[in-house]
Amino acid sequence: MNLQTIRSQLTSFLDEEHTFIYYGMRGQNEKFIGKIVHIYPRIFLILTNKGEIKSFSYSDFVIHSLKIVG
Repeated sequence: MNLQTIRSQLTSFLDEEHTFIYYGMRGQNEKFIGKIVHIYPRIFLILTNKGEIKSFSYSDFVIHSLKIVG
């Protein structure tokens, strides 16, 4: 998977509300609802429905630490 492919996949989810699951370290999983609001060269930002902004790297998406459920 190259960088352009990842960006185009994430761009298809831009400004649409989805459920995300983040599989953190030591079994600390987090499920939240939000939308991708910005895509930068190395990271992307998600605005949650609680008003929090979370940042993730493209590698989080590629290695399935972050999954977009619906």
